[in-house]
Amino acid sequence: MKKLIYTAALLLFTILNNAQNYTPQDKEIYAAKAKIASDAIRDKAELNAVISKVASSFAGTDYVGFTLETDGPEVLTVNFRGLDCTTFLETAVTVARTCADGKDSFEEYLQKLEEIRYRGGKLNGYPSRLHYFSDWIYDNVKKGIIKDISREIGGEKIVFNVSFMGNNPKLYMMLKGNDEFLKQIKQQEKEIAAREYYYIPNSRIKDVQDKIMSGDLIGIVTSVEGLDISHTGFAYRGDDNVLKFLHAPMAGKKVEITKKPLADYIPAIQKSKGIVVLRAVSH
Repeated sequence: MKKLIYTAALLLFTILNNAQNYTPQDKEIYAAKAKIASDAIRDKAELNAVISKVASSFAGTDYVGFTLETDGPEVLTVNFRGLDCTTFLETAVTVARTCADGKDSFEEYLQKLEEIRYRGGKLNGYPSRLHYFSDWIYDNVKKGIIKDISREIGGEKIVFNVSFMGNNPKLYMMLKGNDEFLKQIKQQEKEIAAREYYYIPNSRIKDVQDKIMSGDLIGIVTSVEGLDISHTGFAYRGDDNVLKFLHAPMAGKKVEITKKPLADYIPAIQKSKGIVVLRAVSH
């Protein structure tokens, strides 16, 4: 009985306070990452360079999957201690954007994280999270946070006929038995499929790599039926000026910079078709 009362009280608190999920350690790590970003900004670094510095500072951080999946109402989850590919991307970009705007408090970071993660910038339940990365691109282009440069650097048209979530609700904790959420996800899938996107096929990555900057966001387009983009990360140029891939690879591994160049690494990934290339917008 006590457990039921506690659970109900926690649920009510979450609903009333649009609760955030983080630990004191997350706040400490944020402060360290914000210092990296702020130091780069004081050195007159462009936003892409700031993102690259913040993202590369996560090298060695554990991959942790499903950190956003909670058994209860959707909350704004912050986890600097373990990252999957999408939370790694969102975290590094948001730290850089927060500091670039001159307001580097943790509270400002939380606002900007909500803005980038949710449709229209507002957390409004599970379906408001931008689950498909193609939808994440569309929404964040609309919000002026990123620019999709895939077309301008030589990309080809592609349509993402997404259906994986709608066809496999049992794989998602919050879709099992929730007809209303499932209905909303299926509607979102229809909207994504009606849009036109551009991507760089694997065979052409080498041709356009000189147009890709360190700190650009990279999404790997997949041929898996019903999915759009299977993995994300950053373009990265180190002291050798070779364009590589900085990412949170998979369970059991850590955030890393690939040894192979981006143009060699991406085509070797099973079922990869190519990449989308995005660039954060400076304000």
